[in-house]
Amino acid sequence: HIPKGRFDTIREGTLIFQKILNFVNAKEVITSGVGVREGVFLNYFLKNDNLKFPKDINPSIISILDRFKTHSIHTQRAKNSVSSIFELFENSKYRLKKKYLNTLLNTIEITPIGYTFNIYKSYQHAFYATMQEFNYRVTHQEIILTALLLRFGGKGLYEKEVYKKYKSLLPSKKELEILSFIYSICTALHENSSIKNFEFSLNKSRLIIKAKGSLYLAKEKLKEIERPNGIDLTIIDNQILPDYNF
Repeated sequence: HIPKGRFDTIREGTLIFQKILNFVNAKEVITSGVGVREGVFLNYFLKNDNLKFPKDINPSIISILDRFKTHSIHTQRAKNSVSSIFELFENSKYRLKKKYLNTLLNTIEITPIGYTFNIYKSYQHAFYATMQEFNYRVTHQEIILTALLLRFGGKGLYEKEVYKKYKSLLPSKKELEILSFIYSICTALHENSSIKNFEFSLNKSRLIIKAKGSLYLAKEKLKEIERPNGIDLTIIDNQILPDYNF
């Protein structure tokens, strides 16, 4: 069955296709949603790259950001902070699995898309867009984890029906708490301060954040973040309010 909206654009091709089916006496045809035109384009576009996108490029993320026009100046800095904090938890008693780092980095990249729709519903919009559009070189588990990290925003982690729905595909509760904690810490720091670099350390169960400037705005956001059981947070900053001359 060919939809009316498509028939006028492929009418000539269907006649040729029908002739081929009759010639080979085909009884059944299995089709794919992959576009031939897109395939031809990618075959030409990637001919010098072994028909593969470079490892550091995810077409899904680039497509999402381009369509929603939401490239953020904070992204690379936030990714650096995520990597630093993740390494602390990976090499500590928490033993966070290395495989989750890439998911956190992808989550940071996709974070700004929610603001295109409505800043007050940014978590929900980012969740829906990610579930529908984020699909290149990732597993179903990675898609869901990325979307839920965006959706929770560090608050109400286990009170949401959406968490219960996908629980079987998610990491353990302890791992998810720490991943959400790391993600929320980094977005709060970089979205609410102009400081480029932070110094992170983990002293037993206390995460210490040092900054050479003031974090007076970021501190308010950090207070709202749910902390994993037993983990404390210490912030060491300049504590001086900026002085403006108007």
